[in-house]
Amino acid sequence: MKKIFFSTALILLIIHSTNAQEIYLAKYKIVDTQYNGKNDKDSKFEDLFLNSVIYNFYSNESINYLNDVQTLEAKGVNLKVSGEQHIYIDYKSNTVCYKPNDTEFFSFKELTFKKAKSTLTVLGMSTTKYISTDGNIIIYTAQNLPWYVQPCIVSTNQFNEGIVKFENLKTKSGFELIEFKKTEPTDDFKEVQKQLAALKTDHKKAILSPFVKFD
Repeated sequence: MKKIFFSTALILLIIHSTNAQEIYLAKYKIVDTQYNGKNDKDSKFEDLFLNSVIYNFYSNESINYLNDVQTLEAKGVNLKVSGEQHIYIDYKSNTVCYKPNDTEFFSFKELTFKKAKSTLTVLGMSTTKYISTDGNIIIYTAQNLPWYVQPCIVSTNQFNEGIVKFENLKTKSGFELIEFKKTEPTDDFKEVQKQLAALKTDHKKAILSPFVKFD
């Protein structure tokens, strides 16, 4: 009986360890809520512009980081990316930095949300909708994805589901997931995880995510 118990426990431990090491590449495009539902020339150009800017995030249960920002070729569009292009989160210590070897550390402030009914689907996935108490931030999550898949807008497991879309109604902008896949750990990923695990983060300042502003 003891052998069966320990064998079962060992199998469960192995399964958990394997799942914990799953790495996702998640690609998000910028969305602009100001143009949603419009068919004029400006909105078509805006859609072309926004669909040409892709943010690539890598994550597992330990870390999440913005690896790079791509600008895809689109006829008539000349792009120059501005703003944050590198963000690193260590989930275990709830630490955010802008370089993996940085000396200044932050944590993202947790906003308060209420759940609402959602009819939105993203990449065929049903979503759960959350609205911030001030009505400004809207977040959509999908239970098909683990909680750590998200575009660097939270630094903890706040929703227990992957974030597939968010909108900031005041700035009329946000992100929407357009592609995701499991991937193998690259040398870069291993190095980032190693550097973040070694951070000394006794003092952290609570800030809003650079993508969640109230301007």
